[in-house]
Amino acid sequence: MGVSKPVPGGTMVNPGLVIVPMDILGLLAVMNVILAGLVGVTISLWLLSRIHVWQP
Repeated sequence: MGVSKPVPGGTMVNPGLVIVPMDILGLLAVMNVILAGLVGVTISLWLLSRIHVWQP
């Protein structure tokens, strides 16, 4: 399945799903990577703040 080319009448040469399941899986993978990074940074900052609480 290739990229649909626009034609003068406004119809698609390759009619079909605009968003295919592989696009959704790719989007979910990217979102999981971003979320994992944010969770990792949050936990590391929380741990750093906990360490500094107990230092004299």
